[in-house]
Amino acid sequence: MAKGKISHIYVPEDLAKGLSRRQFLKGLALTGMAVTIGPSIDKASAFISPDTDQFWSTCGICGTCGVIVTVKDGKITSIQGDPDSGSKGFICNRGIMAAKIHESSKRLTHPLRKTTGGLYKKISWDEALDRIADKFNQIKADYGPQAVHFCAGMGAKDVVALTWSVWPILLRLANAFGTPNYDDDCSICWAATVVANKLTYGAYPYADYKNANCIVLWGTNPYTSSILTWLNEICPAKDRGAKLIVVDPVRTVPAEFADIHAQVRPGSDGALALGMINVIVENGLYDTDFVANWTVGFEGLCKILPDYTPEKVEKITGVPASTIREMARMYATNSPACIATGNGPELQTNGCYSLRAVAVLQAICGNFDVSGGAALGGHKGPFADMSLNELKPSIPPVGAERFPLYTKYMDEGIYNRLPEAILDGDPYPIKGVFAIGYNPALTAPNALKHMEAFKKLEMFAVADIFMTETAKLADIVLPGAYWMERSNLTSRISLTQKAVEPPGECKTNWEIIVELARKMGLRDQFPWNSYEDCVAEYIAPSGLTIEDLKTNKYPKVPYTSHTHQSYLTDGFNTPSGKVEIYSQEMKDCGYEPYPVYIEPSESPLKPIAALYPINITTGCRIKEYYQAQLRNIFSYRRKYPLPLIEINKNTASGLGVTNGDKVTVESPRGKIQLWVNVTDRLKDNVASMADGWTEASANILTSNTDLDPVTGYPNFRGFMCKITKI
Repeated sequence: MAKGKISHIYVPEDLAKGLSRRQFLKGLALTGMAVTIGPSIDKASAFISPDTDQFWSTCGICGTCGVIVTVKDGKITSIQGDPDSGSKGFICNRGIMAAKIHESSKRLTHPLRKTTGGLYKKISWDEALDRIADKFNQIKADYGPQAVHFCAGMGAKDVVALTWSVWPILLRLANAFGTPNYDDDCSICWAATVVANKLTYGAYPYADYKNANCIVLWGTNPYTSSILTWLNEICPAKDRGAKLIVVDPVRTVPAEFADIHAQVRPGSDGALALGMINVIVENGLYDTDFVANWTVGFEGLCKILPDYTPEKVEKITGVPASTIREMARMYATNSPACIATGNGPELQTNGCYSLRAVAVLQAICGNFDVSGGAALGGHKGPFADMSLNELKPSIPPVGAERFPLYTKYMDEGIYNRLPEAILDGDPYPIKGVFAIGYNPALTAPNALKHMEAFKKLEMFAVADIFMTETAKLADIVLPGAYWMERSNLTSRISLTQKAVEPPGECKTNWEIIVELARKMGLRDQFPWNSYEDCVAEYIAPSGLTIEDLKTNKYPKVPYTSHTHQSYLTDGFNTPSGKVEIYSQEMKDCGYEPYPVYIEPSESPLKPIAALYPINITTGCRIKEYYQAQLRNIFSYRRKYPLPLIEINKNTASGLGVTNGDKVTVESPRGKIQLWVNVTDRLKDNVASMADGWTEASANILTSNTDLDPVTGYPNFRGFMCKITKI
């Protein structure tokens, strides 16, 4: 069955001039997409009717592009890229069509209460918030404040460039209430990489593509996850001669352009990184001065490297030994070089060790804190701390007893341990949960167990814009406002403009949190009369005012610059003051102190493969959707209508299936039904599927107990399943 396609992407002339058209157009063709190169938005805007209003914002779907929302008579007539923004007028089809979400007849528009018969009844905001507040306060009196859990997902911030609007204010509510149990979607995204890098470097670097001579995309596909990074930074670097290495089980669009594509077996990334280190050390291709002066544990690392020769690693990863040698040499001899790791290597049961191995690989080649390498940036600010951390309770959050380093470095709990706390009281009971913009019934590991747990709560309240699978389990459902229906402060310190009124009685996420806090008796901690008053307090230490933000799209923000190789004078922010190949902190917590490779408990090399022979990776990105969002909007859904599982022709032949067949996919946790898409992008006995499908949730298959021992991250990228034709 053919995969649905986005019809086109609009690219303004000004942006197109700076791109490699050949590569860009070829890349679009690989996925069946077309491109329209038209007038720049500032020129095109001359054709906008004079009786319309325009508002600047940031598209809230993936939070990348600045946009101009045009409104006439209270209705959105267009959403266009903003040429003044960092995206320079670019906008994809999802952003262009975002008004469909605002207009959707499926939007939640009134607070709802679940009746004893399981149906929902419209209620007033006062009644909804009173019921939540009264129940949470009663739980606090009966069990202690730690029995209430607050969590926020990607939908809570609309992904507006890590908008400040929700997360610190929800954390403020948790601290004021007295519970340590606050978390966000960092439990399944990005944070494991932060922890691994901080354990190694004491800092979290970014990949400096623009100045690199070699770029490694490791388990990340910016063509689908960050198209502007691909177009504006990686393609130009490739055009000027930079080498490109892609590590991915799937032959992605970037892999088509790569000098080397290492098609690694899902779950074995750490072994590949150690294999590269083996080659680099064996051939003396590392930075001897940096290693001697700025690392701890290199000698011990050398003792374990014989276990990771290219020949041994080939048997683990499926990447030929010759390819491992070639990519190691290419990376080590084309400095400065950078490595970008995505969700691929972190969402594994050995993710932290794998990411530490990648961090060590960068360090020993002298690519840390240099232009074109793993670079460090300056910091915006100063700004006020709005989280009331001085009130943070001393009792540890759920997950801290098992994952102390994650809770230390991320300062929050482990969401993946929530079902055990609700169902088993481990480490203590959770009786109430407030989830804002979070849909764990689709996005959390072992989704069925999460759904079972939610049904046991004394109070489960959800705020969202649609009746999600998670909201259907809630006692109280609150209708939220979408990004163009509210003003948001982004991490770029831009205050976006509200363009249209939200439907019905929808409130902004900020309003919901503040009003709930006041109902819980916490008015003194939430004193502001408006969102703008709150923002003004936050930005005041920087010298900016609310008027600066309201009159300037992108005001000049105080910024602390960073000098490369600052460690030469300041050292590293680690216990030893150096790069920690050997981590005593990890050793003290009972973890392996070196970045070793540990075979996942579910892999083709384990006995489970006899019953579940297909190695599956979930979570591949679909351009028509963003994570679990947008599938209920017809204009998106018609382009990619069905949940697919991708396998190659040899695997399909062995299973007796052909393109378009419906199959059952089963793991030890559960089973779902999908349609087969036969592709040449995967190796034998490897399958790939997207998550976020209500009718075929990948997370019915995943586990919330088989977790990375350091970060508590689930295994979304390399467990075992079986596929059966229906």
